[in-house]
Amino acid sequence: MDKIHEQFVNPDAFYKPAPFWIWNEQMESDEAIRQMEEFKKCGMGGGFAHVRNGLISEYLGDKFFEVFGDTLEAAKKLGLKGMSKDQMPKWKYLGKNCYLL
Repeated sequence: MDKIHEQFVNPDAFYKPAPFWIWNEQMESDEAIRQMEEFKKCGMGGGFAHVRNGLISEYLGDKFFEVFGDTLEAAKKLGLKGMSKDQMPKWKYLGKNCYLL
């Protein structure tokens, strides 16, 4: 029973809230990592990087992947989950489970 109580009081990051984290600005690694650190301070389990219209950084460009990679590394070091939710209009639906960029 003690283990169950401890897991309830101190859940793994997988069981904690993880907000949609809107990425619609010029993305910079330092700022993304700072925000992940704030998620940790607030008791979040991580965040879903949710790319939206308004993103200034080139979508799926070198800088985008650099920042996303740095963010995932920071999440791992912080014991958080880094996830992605994509809804950008550049994906063209071609049929069941088929998309073209």
